[in-house]
Amino acid sequence: MTLEDEIKALRERTGASFTDLLRALLLSEGDVLETEARGLSSGFYGECERVRQERPSSEHNRYLARVERRNVAISIRWAKVRFFGGKGSRRRMDENVPRGDTAQYPMTSFPDAQDWERVLISDLEEKFGPLRSRSSMVAKMAVLGAAYRQVEEGARQRQAALEADTAKF
Repeated sequence: MTLEDEIKALRERTGASFTDLLRALLLSEGDVLETEARGLSSGFYGECERVRQERPSSEHNRYLARVERRNVAISIRWAKVRFFGGKGSRRRMDENVPRGDTAQYPMTSFPDAQDWERVLISDLEEKFGPLRSRSSMVAKMAVLGAAYRQVEEGARQRQAALEADTAKF
């Protein structure tokens, strides 16, 4: 049985519309992207933890990778860690790092990165860039799917109104 046949059978069995199936596929792809991005960022945090245990605080990481789910897509951002206040009342504040218009952050966005951190960030950005691009495409497909659903609903309503008018004659 081909994939197309399986999809037809699924639509018949469940009554799912094209847009229902599209949304399910997009959610599934979002799960794949999120899992991949979180796996990459956990490697970064593992290295940060190793450095925290082996090196002085002056060499600890200054940046964080954030992976967040956004409906069907994901957001992968960097934040700079800043501390304020004295020793007794020290507060942490994370500041988002601007990326610009490309899928990858330029390394100039990380001027305060430690040398070891800069290498990791550069390596991660080589992998995060394509994930961001794929995520952007998934989000755009979701918007197109929602527009398709509206057109489909409008056509269904017009057809029902037409049938109601014809039944009067």
